[in-house]
Amino acid sequence: SSGINAEFAMVRKNQAKALDSMQAALETEAKGKAEALRMKKKLEADAADLGLALEHAIAGNAETQNTIKKYQLQVRDAQAKVDEESAAKSAAADAKVTADRKAAAMQNALEEGRALLETADRQRRSLEQELADTNETLADLGNVNQSIAAAKRKLESEFNQLGGDLDEMTNEAGLSEDKAARAMVDAARLADELRCEQDVAMGLEKDKKLLEAQCKDAAARADEAEVSRRRQGTQGI
Repeated sequence: SSGINAEFAMVRKNQAKALDSMQAALETEAKGKAEALRMKKKLEADAADLGLALEHAIAGNAETQNTIKKYQLQVRDAQAKVDEESAAKSAAADAKVTADRKAAAMQNALEEGRALLETADRQRRSLEQELADTNETLADLGNVNQSIAAAKRKLESEFNQLGGDLDEMTNEAGLSEDKAARAMVDAARLADELRCEQDVAMGLEKDKKLLEAQCKDAAARADEAEVSRRRQGTQGI
């Protein structure tokens, strides 16, 4: 009987432990369900927050994409402008090189024109001096020619006078042969002098014509040099 009671007490003790264990399990399960519900609500709230954040992120992403596209367009436009400015800069550099070459060529042409102009001016001054000298020589020859012409007229007058005297002496019967011979000798001498003066006068006339031709030629060359100098001065400018 004591053995049965001990066994029964043992069973009751085990049942009590099982009940306690079950109660603890039920309490633990209840706490787990409550915690699960709390976690579910928290997760649902977090999911809602994440959904809202996702919507904001999507909207922000779209705006960011638009901003990125806008920046890309701006970068493309800026690159195009940079390329245009680079091309314009390169073209300007080429144009500057070409302009420098043209300026150098024009400077060389200007220097050559100045040199030619100075040469033409020196030639013009030389021709003007030559023309002045020739005109002075021509004037001197003109004076000499006038003197010779005056001497020629004087000799002709004297020759005519001597001829008249010779005729008068020939007509006079009382004149001696010696006087007549001397008169004839004088007349012949004067005739020779007259021929010599005429020859000199003809030579001077030829020289005068030659100098006049030289003067005309020198004047023509001076005019040509002046025209050339003006043309070269115009080309140099």
